[in-house]
Amino acid sequence: SGGENLTLVAGTNGDISVGGYVGSSLNRMGAVQITSVNDVTFNAVTAESLIQILGTNSIADPTDVGTTTLNGAVDTNAVAGVTLTTVNIIVNSSITTTASGIVNLNATAGSADATNGTVTLNNSATIVSTGAVTLTGNRTSGDAIIVRAAGAFSVSGNTITGQTRQFITTTTGASVTINSPMGLYSGLPSGFDTFVINTKSGSGNINLKASVDANYTNFTLTAGAGTVTS
Repeated sequence: SGGENLTLVAGTNGDISVGGYVGSSLNRMGAVQITSVNDVTFNAVTAESLIQILGTNSIADPTDVGTTTLNGAVDTNAVAGVTLTTVNIIVNSSITTTASGIVNLNATAGSADATNGTVTLNNSATIVSTGAVTLTGNRTSGDAIIVRAAGAFSVSGNTITGQTRQFITTTTGASVTINSPMGLYSGLPSGFDTFVINTKSGSGNINLKASVDANYTNFTLTAGAGTVTS
């Protein structure tokens, strides 16, 4: 069980920026819900769930594109998990769900164009979920799902070893669905980094419903007893 629920409303021209922590391991929040907003920025969130119903471009300034940015770790422990719906989503840390909590990142709230409608997992950002994971964007040109590796590497003698970037992991048979074109971007030359989606040993499936950009080094899909569809 969690603590008090929190509902944030800023209107379609308003922004929400939380510089401190929302909940903690000792004092978990209940359901955190954002019902109307332009831009949202969070540091760490520890709650039963984190739900953004709608994020939009500013009506007063149409060039101000609605973006939700997660700069710190998000941890939820209810089945509602994490669902964000806005124009663009940027994840700079980890999203972790327990109790079969889902992760649903929808960059689909704005009108589809060639620039916006993206979900970006930067550098060390990861999703570790006990529920289904779904990523969707509506960018019309280029990648709508963007996964980056920082380019970290180690050197032993004449051998350079890149990093293994396991960016989505699910357990307990939870599936992963990527609904939109995805690009995997490394800070190293081709041949070094490995990008991984892993549903562990359960029956979770991996569904790639659009193209995967070839700007990655290695791409590993591990579905345990599940299936991989692309």
